[in-house]
Parts: sequence; structure tokens; C-alpha cells
Amino acid sequence: LPEAVLAADADGFVDYANPASEALLGLASEELRGCALAALPADGIGLDSERVREAIFNALASLEESMRSAYDHITQPAIKLDHLPDDWHSVLSTARAGRNYDGLDLDLNCPVTRIDWWDAHAYAKWKGGRLPTQEEWLAAATLDSEEAISAGGWGPVDQSPGDVTPRRIHGLAGNVAEWSENPERNPAFPMNAKSPVACGGTFLAPGGGVHARIWLNTREVRRRDVGFRLVRQAAP
Repeated sequence: LPEAVLAADADGFVDYANPASEALLGLASEELRGCALAALPADGIGLDSERVREAIFNALASLEESMRSAYDHITQPAIKLDHLPDDWHSVLSTARAGRNYDGLDLDLNCPVTRIDWWDAHAYAKWKGGRLPTQEEWLAAATLDSEEAISAGGWGPVDQSPGDVTPRRIHGLAGNVAEWSENPERNPAFPMNAKSPVACGGTFLAPGGGVHARIWLNTREVRRRDVGFRLVRQAAP
């Protein structure tokens, strides 16, 4: 396997922001911090070391519809017209001011939540990646030593020093759960149809850690304890 961090600069981060989009949207540069890419057990594949932050997601949410729709999933419902998280403008302004919203202290490094699967898919496609499968996500969480990972509560994506894998992937055991790519069958109900899955523990239910799973009724579900991160091709 490759070393712990791939495609990282000297500070351990890669800026995946699109400079053209940054100029177009007038976003502050400090709102566009990137993520390192940590190796998965598959050649050339990497899982972002941190889940997507509110500040970075704003770039997609702010695109005009004619540009944004290019990243929609082919089966996205026709009635879904944008990729704005619930209460997005209020949440983003609160995060920029570093205040509390709906009982949670926010800043621009907090994970973006209140997004459905379609939103997560569109952002991943826009950034040249995709959502991880459940198997890829679990492999990244348990590849070296899952015993060393302890669930963190709500906060910035890199806040909990105990919720970091030996390969420097942050927040897999706690904070918020994360959308995965494909529907899966819940082993507790093997006769049921496959349904969307969010992986990992959350600040609302941290007990399961990296093995926690949330089977959701539809891809339209939005929760304040579900976010996402990307899988991408690692730099050669």
C-alpha cells in the first residue's frame, strides 16, 4: 500500500478548490481549505482525510442552475431543483459568525449536514470524485487499528484527536455519519430491500463508532447528523 498521505502539500493538505469557481463566487480563500488523500486498499484510490466542510460545499450550492445541473445524478427526481442544504443561508451566515444554530456551535470548519444523497453525489462529481462504497469506507476506518479510534462529538471536521486513524483520516467514528455510494441490505432485516446507508457514529448516537450504520428510507432524507466525504483517484 502507498504511504499514509498521498497528493499532500508540505502542510498535509491538498487544495481541491477550483480557482475559476472561487473567483466567480467571490469566496474567501480561508473558506476553501482542501483535504489530504489517504490510501485505501485499492490501487490509485483514496478517501479524503476529512469530510466536506460547510465553507467548501457553498461553492456548489452557489452555482447557477444551468451549471449545477450538469452534476446531477441521472435518476435525480425532476422536482429537485437545487443542492441547497436545509436552512442553508441561515446556517452558513451563522457559521461565518461563529455562533450557535439549532443547538450546535458552528464555524466554517464544521461538516456540511442537512444534505440528501443527491446533493452529496453532485458535489462529489463536481470535484472529480464520488461517494465511497460501504466497503471502502469500512476499509479506511479499520485498515490499521480501529481500537485507537474513539468517537468525537459535534464540531469541526478535525477537532477530535482521538478520532483519527493511523493514516490520518479524521472523524470516522463520530461527529456525523456519512452518505455511502450504493444502497445495501440491512443484515438485521435480510429479507428487506436494499436501502441507502450512512456510515459511522454521530454526535447523537456515538456508541457504534466506525461500525455504526444508519439505514435510511430514501435518498431524500436530510439530517443534521449526516454529512459526507469523497473518494478520488490518487495523484500518480
